[in-house]
Amino acid sequence: ILGLQFLDFTTYNDEAKYRIDADKLIKVLHQDELYYSDHKRLLVKAIKWKKQNRNPSILLRGYNLRYYETWLTINQERSLDPPLPLHHEFITESSHQITSSSLEVFISYSRADSDFARQLNEALQIQGKTTWFDQESIPPGSDFQQEIYRGIENCDNFLFIISPRSVNSPYCADEVEYAQSLNKRFVTILHHEVAANLLHPALAKIQWIDFRNYRGDFYANFSELIRTLDTDRDHVHKHTKLSQRSLEWEKNHKTLDLLLRGIEFSIAQKWFLEAERDHKYPPPTPLQKEFFEASNNAIEAAKEAEKQRQAEILGLQEERTKEAKARLAEQKKRVRQQKFFIVGVIIALVAAVSTLILEIQEKKLAENNLKIARVNHLLSEAMRFLKRHPTRALRLAEAAYKIDNTRQVPEVSQLLSIAYHSAIHRRSFFYSANMQHEKAVTSAVFSPDGSIILTASKDRTAKLWDLKGEQITTLAGHSARVNSAVFSPDGNTIVTTSQDKTAKLWDKEGKLINTLQGHDCVRNGQCQVNSAVFSPDGQTILTASDDNTAKLWDKQGQLINTLRGHKDIVVSAVFSPDGQTILTASQDKTAKLWDNDGNLITTLNQDSCSDVKDDNCGLTSAVFSPDGTKIITTSKDNTAKLWKQNGELIKILKGHTGWVNSALFSKNGDKIITASEDSTAKLWDQDGNLIKTLAGHSEAVKKALFSPDGKKIITVSDDDTAKIWDLDGNVIANLIGHQLSVTTAAFSPDGEKLITASDDWTVKLWDITQQPVNSSLIRNSSFQHSAPVNSAVFYRNGNKILIATTDKKPYSSESDLSVKLLKQLPYDCDIEKNCAVKTAAFSPNGNDIITTSDDGQTRLWNGKGDRLIMAINLHDNYNNLRIFGSSGAKFASFSQHDQQIFTTSDDHTAKLWDFSGSELIEISEYKGHKGEVNSAVLSPNRQQILTASKDGLAKLWNLNGEIITKFEGHTDAVNSAVFSPDGKTIITASADDTIKLWDLNGNEIRTFPEDPSQGHMFDVNSAVFSPDGKTILSASDDKTARLWDLNGRLILEMRDLTPAAVNSAVFSPDGTKILTASSNGTVSVWLKPEAIYEWLQTAKIYQFSQEDLEEFGLEDSDFR
Repeated sequence: ILGLQFLDFTTYNDEAKYRIDADKLIKVLHQDELYYSDHKRLLVKAIKWKKQNRNPSILLRGYNLRYYETWLTINQERSLDPPLPLHHEFITESSHQITSSSLEVFISYSRADSDFARQLNEALQIQGKTTWFDQESIPPGSDFQQEIYRGIENCDNFLFIISPRSVNSPYCADEVEYAQSLNKRFVTILHHEVAANLLHPALAKIQWIDFRNYRGDFYANFSELIRTLDTDRDHVHKHTKLSQRSLEWEKNHKTLDLLLRGIEFSIAQKWFLEAERDHKYPPPTPLQKEFFEASNNAIEAAKEAEKQRQAEILGLQEERTKEAKARLAEQKKRVRQQKFFIVGVIIALVAAVSTLILEIQEKKLAENNLKIARVNHLLSEAMRFLKRHPTRALRLAEAAYKIDNTRQVPEVSQLLSIAYHSAIHRRSFFYSANMQHEKAVTSAVFSPDGSIILTASKDRTAKLWDLKGEQITTLAGHSARVNSAVFSPDGNTIVTTSQDKTAKLWDKEGKLINTLQGHDCVRNGQCQVNSAVFSPDGQTILTASDDNTAKLWDKQGQLINTLRGHKDIVVSAVFSPDGQTILTASQDKTAKLWDNDGNLITTLNQDSCSDVKDDNCGLTSAVFSPDGTKIITTSKDNTAKLWKQNGELIKILKGHTGWVNSALFSKNGDKIITASEDSTAKLWDQDGNLIKTLAGHSEAVKKALFSPDGKKIITVSDDDTAKIWDLDGNVIANLIGHQLSVTTAAFSPDGEKLITASDDWTVKLWDITQQPVNSSLIRNSSFQHSAPVNSAVFYRNGNKILIATTDKKPYSSESDLSVKLLKQLPYDCDIEKNCAVKTAAFSPNGNDIITTSDDGQTRLWNGKGDRLIMAINLHDNYNNLRIFGSSGAKFASFSQHDQQIFTTSDDHTAKLWDFSGSELIEISEYKGHKGEVNSAVLSPNRQQILTASKDGLAKLWNLNGEIITKFEGHTDAVNSAVFSPDGKTIITASADDTIKLWDLNGNEIRTFPEDPSQGHMFDVNSAVFSPDGKTILSASDDKTARLWDLNGRLILEMRDLTPAAVNSAVFSPDGTKILTASSNGTVSVWLKPEAIYEWLQTAKIYQFSQEDLEEFGLEDSDFR
């Protein structure tokens, strides 16, 4: 600072001189103003990128990247305040990224909402979403409108921020019109209240995400936006890609050169079929249909032309053959005359033999065709029973597998595995009916007699269904989402509540009786009706609203009284069992008791917030005990509270670490069940003492309730599943089938059926009288963690597994894989650091364990996992440090004779280390990739090294670090590369959704799969050979692991209990088992089809009766 010139303002008494120097100061501040502004803006972005673990969605793209590349070139030699190394690193990394032609979100907004739009853009980027935001994406001097149109064309989702200014903006209206012309998926966010009639029709039909909910908590509402954007991502992304191709085709005068061919056409064909069959949104545009049809016509025309060409060639060959035969006939004319008799005898003999051979072949062909027909019939029958009777389906698949002993029908192995894991491994009930709305379902209940199901949805309707899942009628009339729908005690009347500020009364046939209007808007226009219930005698209706009140109505819908006194949203209102008292719960942190005339009896106050840093302690629910003497309230302060009816606090139920969403008493009132955002439910006695924690869900538990007989508990969760538990906290069954969060559930009055409602737009009916098969009967297991699992590997003899998770702890299983007990290694990690365990591997001699984690440490443990031997930092840049063994799998165990390991890091290098006792000694370093090195392995002959990198390449090196071969062909990061067991071929897995097989010279042999429609839909994280080298196993972000033969034919698809991205998949040393690790914390052991069939020979599961055998045309011998 001493060396800098400065202006001294301390010596002036003359105001004129003061002003002159002040002007000088202002002039100095404006010098190089643009440079320093760019310097700051880029530095902020680069720091954010680094703090977010180098989040690629924050990197520069397009115009921004070109601008700053030029900025860096011009200014890098500046003597004063030059660009920092971080500037250089950020721009370099941005330049090296593999860019996609499409982005995820286009943000449309009014300039008046710029601050909110900028916050939203930054939050989306941090979440990993690529965005088009005009403040970052339009170069100066360009055609503004054309850039906007190009941005809309290239984005999967059109996100519109609703506010008074945006709905009246002609520019925003133009953007909406253009997005609508392209059938873009619209996502709307309500930022400020707007009259519904002002919305563009394309926006009016979309249910907005109200960012004023949760008291305007940005990130609480942002999570709903992310869930919406992640819904059906593959369909929406392919819609954009196909739109880009069709627009390019149209702009180039519909030239044949730009039509779809080969794999591209097959993928598009599958997309169109699924879009039509499943009524996908957004639907194809007319231009996309025309483009696809033109491509199909061109392919058919090409086939016809090729057929014609082949016919011409065949005709020419026939002419030449005739000429040759004529010459031959002339030459042999005399010879035939001399040998006529001999030839006649030979011909007769040959004819007889030929006839016999033909008869044998035709008989074999007929038998084979009959066998294939039987197999296909059994497959069809197995599919029919798969959901409702999975064990029966498994037996049918077993019979088909035995009959198809030459494996002519590939679907047999697939179905055998699906049926096996459905019926046995998953220990699940299967739904017997599926009911669908056009948007997320908000409630579902049975009628009092259990014969009808009533559902409510964000699609603005309620519906009545029979127990077969057939729709009876639709209750249409609300102008916004329907929040709840319930029956009166006699089942003759229905009341629905809505975001449109009303409740409506209907008869049981679905005819509107009356609309209950009267809730007033007092908070930013918010006054949706949250719930409605009937009094026990059915004569009175009670509603709760965002307008801070509850209201009483008679059964004709006439207002009786308004219960005023709360200072915030009333989230629920219920009658006491005798109907004489009313209980309301509010976000103002209180519950209140009222008499039937609306007079306040007492207030249940939360004196303070327990275990939370802020004062957001609003209540989430309040209910009476069955006898009406007690009350249980739940709160955002992570507690539930037990009260006497007079408002006296009995006990605070502590133990949850997240909001408590709901609480209910058992039928006889002796137990309480609570559900929490901490992914657990807790069972308490009637005095508030904890009995058991029900842990098993991987995301928030939204609701928990008792069965009518009080012997079972049902929980529903954001992890897309529901679970049934016994009172000891054991899972009885998993209810698998929903694709998004399960929000509520209800038992039928007799307790034999259950319905679940989900954000996936469906309600499912389950028959819970069947007995799920106990998974202890099988020889494998599933392990569940509360955090994503990065890798899982087998011990060298296959009797142990080692698991690496992001919950900062590695785990080791006990000796028997049928035992679910895991050992947690004593991981010592500073709680402030990111210590997620990236990989874990057994050492070569099997006596030690090696782990790597995000804190940069490589740790060596003893084989029992109870003692840390050493912890060292092996790389300068320790992000994403990984360990690999010579078996070649991305997250694989070491082979028995391997004495070396590799490590790779974000520093773009791989290193080879010698493992000797308790020391790791660096042997060599491999530099040359331009991106993070994802894997490194040693060849079977120990003479070459193979690496895979984020730069889109795999490379083959000699031991001296010299590159031998580059494997070029992937269009995105190469996540793994491994040798075949004989070392003659290489398999690579890539973020471009493909797997490729290569020879050692870098020549591509094949891209998997043979049939493009069976390929992975998202990034392929790993691919490995089986120990015998005859099959390939892949793991993908599309929530599957898949087994392939070497010709690219799909043998088996593995989709887990609660599907999530599969981070790794490996074989057991003997090749009979497969181990998968998923991002939802699940580690599963799978049996290959031949192992399943072997197990079925002695398994004591469903046995066919004589009637079954006759029905399916089977015999006992078909199973043994």
